[in-house]
Amino acid sequence: MQEERGLTAAEKGTAIHFVMQKIDLSRVNTIEEIKIQLKDFVDKLKPILYMRENHTKENPEKREILVCGGTGCTSSDSIQIIENLRTEIKKADLEGRAEVHLT
Repeated sequence: MQEERGLTAAEKGTAIHFVMQKIDLSRVNTIEEIKIQLKDFVDKLKPILYMRENHTKENPEKREILVCGGTGCTSSDSIQIIENLRTEIKKADLEGRAEVHLT
């Protein structure tokens, strides 16, 4: 069974960033409607987050590099940064030990 833990400051910031990008304000008239959307986000993302946590537990030597995919980040060339990181990982023969993901 998975042990519950609190969020780090970085995880809290990522969660807030995600919510601000994804919340459908056209469906929000009350606090309860915001809570419903937040619960939907949690329900959709929990399995993904659980898999990511297990992934690092199963292979502690493997690293994931997460690069922001929001509007501001992509306008600052985050997609190019991902491509560059993947190229360097390949050059360094670290493909089995490091991955780059867009968040």
